[in-house]
Amino acid sequence: MERRRFLAGLTGLTGAALLTGSQEAADAATMTRRLEGVLTGGTLDARVAVTDLRKAVGAARGAFDACRYDDLSAMLPRVAAMAQAAVPRAVGRERDQARAYLADAYMLTSELAVKLNQDGMAWVAADRAHSTATASGDPFAIAGSSRAVAIAMRRQGRHEGAVDVLTRAALGLEADEGSPEPETLQIYAALLCTAAYACAQNGRRAQALDLIGEAEQAAARLPEHTLRGRLPTPANVAVYRIGIHTALGEPGVALDHARKVDAGLLPTPERHARWCIDTARAWEQFGRRDRAVAALLAAERTVPQEVRRPSVSALISRMRYGTGPVPPELHALARRNGLA
Repeated sequence: MERRRFLAGLTGLTGAALLTGSQEAADAATMTRRLEGVLTGGTLDARVAVTDLRKAVGAARGAFDACRYDDLSAMLPRVAAMAQAAVPRAVGRERDQARAYLADAYMLTSELAVKLNQDGMAWVAADRAHSTATASGDPFAIAGSSRAVAIAMRRQGRHEGAVDVLTRAALGLEADEGSPEPETLQIYAALLCTAAYACAQNGRRAQALDLIGEAEQAAARLPEHTLRGRLPTPANVAVYRIGIHTALGEPGVALDHARKVDAGLLPTPERHARWCIDTARAWEQFGRRDRAVAALLAAERTVPQEVRRPSVSALISRMRYGTGPVPPELHALARRNGLA
């Protein structure tokens, strides 16, 4: 009995810490511990309205889009707990909506885990997102969670399986013909972009270019008023071209595509930072560390937390110890990333 009380006390303390978060910016280890609370924490002992849940999920998505990852890591355990409390109490359509929002919380957890290079956690969260989305019956949640699962698979080297998941989900949307809704087209393009990148990382050049070409055609079919959406638009799809050609060992082609991106049409700071960082990777592969550093500094000025990610720190370290002259700004950037 004493052991049970001891364990219960630990659970309460941990849960309280995870739900309240911190006023200080968190490091990667702290954010990872917070994300563990999404997967291991309990529900709130309170009635949660679906409208309040929608607002909480929207705020969390806004934090991700703004690259406020410390804030997001503090928010997600509570958002997930709210959703878990709402699902059993809701009925009918509201229960399905609550499940879809819970799937969103798990998808955001997976996306942030990817940013932190926590690939195992990303796969677990993505799988939970997919199971919850399937229970909700929401086709967009199912497609989005399929993409999260595929990204986790790709990062574990399961490229062919990831492409299979993505193409099946894309075909299930039936967006390749007729006049689908804009959101359907956007999700369809997102699935194809991710599939194209997985193929590029696996050395499947022809397949990668076919898939990204189909994604571009889908994005081109979007009506004008949707072109600033957070899901793939022509500008967003163009950013994927940079990563695809860099992965294929074609940095010159990647940089040609980077120059064509209309940065003003990139809808969020996260997407703008992705453009800068992917461009930096292409410049580094092209042998121009000075231009790569300039691209990273452009990202840092807008969203410094994106540049502090482990994979970007690895890029900075690689450039510091490469051959040839080292730009002085690179040393300062390394110090700000804790690499000095």
